Order: sequence, then structure tokens, then C-alpha cells
Amino acid sequence: MMKRTYNIYCDESTHIESDGHPYMILSYISTPYHLLKMHNKNIRDMKIEHFYRGEMKWSSISKSQYPFYSKLIDYFFSNDELNFRAIIIDKSQLNHKAFN
Repeated sequence: MMKRTYNIYCDESTHIESDGHPYMILSYISTPYHLLKMHNKNIRDMKIEHFYRGEMKWSSISKSQYPFYSKLIDYFFSNDELNFRAIIIDKSQLNHKAFN
């Protein structure tokens, strides 16, 4: 049996207890390690093609950035070796005092 190594990138959104949002999201993207350079290059090429600079932020997409994000989504869903998972958490169910 051959072992595979994966790169996993995690992120959270609206995770601060008093940020006014009732839910938080924990998510990750994973890809096999041997494909990492290819994905990085493809995404970098998309950013150059669309004159996109800086960190990608889904919460602040402008009309001018829409073509880039649309292409990025198409790339993601056309590739079986990129995986995305997320869980949505009702923050009212969290016990910050007990679990710090």
C-alpha cells in the first residue's frame, strides 16, 4: 500500500465570540502534495491574468474581481484532486468558559 501525503490549509470565519455573527465556519482545502506546485502555479497564473493582487477574500468581492473568482471556482470544481470541507457552528452552543 502506497502512502500519500496531503497538504491541508485551514481557515476560520467569524470565530470571535463577540463579533455579532451567530455562526462560525471552520474549513479546509486539501490536495496531494505532488500536485501542490501545479495548483499554486495555476492559481498564480489566474491572478496575473485578472490583475489580482493580495489575499483572496470571499467577503469583499467587487464586480471587477468577479471574473477571477468565477474562474477560480470553475478550476476548483473541475479538479478531483482539490477537496474542500467546511462545518458551520452555532456559536450559541459553544461554552467558552468551560473550554477557554
